[in-house]
Amino acid sequence: MNKKGFTLIEAVLYVGISSLVIFVISFFLVFLLQMNIKNQTVAEIDSQGLFVMRLINQTIRNSAGVNSPIPGENNVALSLETFDSLKNPTIFFEENGILYLKEGADERIPLTNSLVFLSELFFENYSAASSKDSINFSFILSRINNSGRNEYDYSKKFYAASSTR
Repeated sequence: MNKKGFTLIEAVLYVGISSLVIFVISFFLVFLLQMNIKNQTVAEIDSQGLFVMRLINQTIRNSAGVNSPIPGENNVALSLETFDSLKNPTIFFEENGILYLKEGADERIPLTNSLVFLSELFFENYSAASSKDSINFSFILSRINNSGRNEYDYSKKFYAASSTR
């Protein structure tokens, strides 16, 4: 007797093995998507943090002096005197989790976008009275996570120091 076709046991094994393979592939794809979102979150924080650090550093280096904080003091805002009178004073400050730059009488410019929250902005003037102005600054950037998903939870502290020329 030569019968062609599948037995019930063969069909059940085929369906079971196929289901297992599809489940493993689905789990792997979900994992890859979560890792992709996490990597995008880290990249967003890093790129905005580095942009802000470089801009503050460059602005301090190109300034004529520091108005606030005074030597030996610290503050949550930085006020700089520039060589361009139209940009005096140049101020970096935080409001509602957004870092702003205000140059002279111009409107304030947001430096961070709506995906991140800036906290613990801190400027310290550690220069001696007769030397160039030297500023330490730090801040924390966190990804805003309205969804509650773990992939969006990420914060990083940035800190640097800069001096006027």
